[in-house]
Amino acid sequence: MKTKLSVLLVLILLFGCMTSAHAEQEGTTVNSEISSQISLIHDHINDLFQPDIGTVWYYSIMDFDHNGRLEFFAATQHPADRSTSLKVWEVTEDLASLTECTIVKDPDESFPDILSNSADAFHDVSTGTWSYLFYDNIILSPADVYTVMCSVSLKDGALGYESYAVEHSEMVNSYRYVTHLDNNGFPISDKQYNSMAINAFAGAERSAVNFDWFQAGTTVTLSRLINSYEVFTGSVAPAEDSPVFDPPILHHDELAPVYGSAGDVNATYMVITRNPGSVKIKSNANIKFVADANVYDSAYWTFVSPDGGEYDLAYFQAHFVYSSISGAYDTTLRINAADGYMDGWGAYCTFSFKGQTAVTSTAWISITDNR
Repeated sequence: MKTKLSVLLVLILLFGCMTSAHAEQEGTTVNSEISSQISLIHDHINDLFQPDIGTVWYYSIMDFDHNGRLEFFAATQHPADRSTSLKVWEVTEDLASLTECTIVKDPDESFPDILSNSADAFHDVSTGTWSYLFYDNIILSPADVYTVMCSVSLKDGALGYESYAVEHSEMVNSYRYVTHLDNNGFPISDKQYNSMAINAFAGAERSAVNFDWFQAGTTVTLSRLINSYEVFTGSVAPAEDSPVFDPPILHHDELAPVYGSAGDVNATYMVITRNPGSVKIKSNANIKFVADANVYDSAYWTFVSPDGGEYDLAYFQAHFVYSSISGAYDTTLRINAADGYMDGWGAYCTFSFKGQTAVTSTAWISITDNR
């Protein structure tokens, strides 16, 4: 009996080593329960793919509500008005099948622009709810654009959103004016607009999350699906050649054509073409924020504290003396050996050209080993 037990123990240890070696070979950090859910999604993936008719669909695997059951997201953006269509399936409680989630919105409304590489996440510890900050760009015409700031959350199989403020960009008499309104339609400043979500989630834990979107195709393997989930959890870095980029978000004080005449179809307006993405890192790691505009003759970065205060490079460098900052007057801002106390700070880039300015959205820093 003793010999049989010894042999059994050896076999168990040997199997454990083989399983561990297989996991290392696959290069994945997912546990067996997550792995089986991803395998379930992979088995049904051809039924989940949407036909690319007029628009291209993108897909991602997440645990959006952090309940341990994965979701398969399918999203597309219509090129005419940049409205977003979305479908989501979640693994059932018995982990044996998939069920389609309810999308909570009015029939004539588009969903927020969830096709993004990154977002700020807010965790309400008291309710366990996870909310993610997105924008909904509504293009009525090239002269009339609305950008709605909103959060998206999944609860009990229903995916919905809540809006906080609106930015309205309108061309009037050859000039583009940008105004900001709260949810009740009352005017607010651009600074108030940018801090609306921070104030709305004042008691929540904030972090940065990345999304890995991919297109349908014969190359969508099991390991590709695992990678999509691991990017969401922060286990692996997102690919630099991701097919989806953050859509341009207009932030201007006043905008007229920088080339051509107002109303001319060939006129060029100054717009942000790349917004910096928020990061989730460990202390002493390096940070790179990248921004771009279609035309500019100067660029500079402004630093934002967790409470919404705005500071220049001199203050930021003096505040974090153990970190090295470069590129504060370029399109690429680098922070080497990020101080752990930078958790919750952010930065945005201001571009100038012919007396006009365009401002990116704010990218936030989340230090994971501070939590």
